[in-house]
Amino acid sequence: MASIFERITEAFKSDDGEVVKEAVKAAATAGNILQAVGGKENVESVANCATRLRLTLKDTSKVDYAGCMAAGAIGVVKPEDEANGVHVVLGSDKVQNVTDAFKELL
Repeated sequence: MASIFERITEAFKSDDGEVVKEAVKAAATAGNILQAVGGKENVESVANCATRLRLTLKDTSKVDYAGCMAAGAIGVVKPEDEANGVHVVLGSDKVQNVTDAFKELL
């Protein structure tokens, strides 16, 4: 699978402005969320489900919940059964692109 940045580059070669817009938005959202969770040094693992960016962090006290929301999250959840887990709820329409971009930033 092509990275989000490869897709952005490819999109710029096409005439589909909507693809470019969505790819750039995903990359910006991912960058803002990464900053809000304490930067790449704080991220241990990244995954996603149908609606959430699922993160395992070294220090969850560094999470800026308001920053995640300002970045475009619908919500931020700290699961009780995951000691260092944080789930950033993005919705099914953008979670995959944001997750791909987030992984590229690490």
